[in-house]
Amino acid sequence: MKIKYDPSVDAAYVQLKSDDDQTSFGFTYCCDPAEVEGQIHLNFDTRVVSLALKFFRLVKNYRRI
Repeated sequence: MKIKYDPSVDAAYVQLKSDDDQTSFGFTYCCDPAEVEGQIHLNFDTRVVSLALKFFRLVKNYRRI
């Protein structure tokens, strides 16, 4: 697992798969911003296994966690 934070866009990227995993990217599911108080994108591979999570406006919305 790898976690990267980009302060210029206040976003974190959590990579769940290893760098050795060559499974093809499948699709991104964008969570409803109203329900999660921000933007969360879930990336899945072609087997519908989660590859990564992206959290936007991280500091603004999730500082209290």
